[in-house]
Amino acid sequence: MSNLGDFKRGLVTLANSVGGLATVNQAISVLSAPYQKTSADAMATTTTANVQTGFANHFGFSIKLVGAYVVPVGGTLTADDTNNAVITLKFDDGAAGTPAAAATWTTSTTGTGNWAVGIREAATLTAANCVLVDGGVVWFNIAKGGSGVVVPTSNYIMLFQRAE
Repeated sequence: MSNLGDFKRGLVTLANSVGGLATVNQAISVLSAPYQKTSADAMATTTTANVQTGFANHFGFSIKLVGAYVVPVGGTLTADDTNNAVITLKFDDGAAGTPAAAATWTTSTTGTGNWAVGIREAATLTAANCVLVDGGVVWFNIAKGGSGVVVPTSNYIMLFQRAE
């Protein structure tokens, strides 16, 4: 048996009074949701207003963002502290509320740094906004600093767990 299997059995024993295996599975399950930016920006100054990613929470319970990554597939990106992009995944409340930043990539030397094709870059998470309520929708946004930078075709991966 694996260490993970042994660990899970130990957790089930501890969780017997609060649902046992079902509770443990809910606690350690990770859900993945992708979003693909299907083309590079037309120009370095091209921004993207809030657009829906096509992912909404229809699980019947709130989920919490525990990680977010971008994997460039259509080219590289050179970091710059003045001419950069701020890419944001935002969550709304499912009731026409204003989306709030949950995950952000800033393409500066102190942010994500340079992007290479096929190499994932982790987002900075805003803990206060990382819960996607039942019915909540994920939005995508790109803002530019200075004269901007072309954001290449990229895959964005969101990792969720069931929220408390």
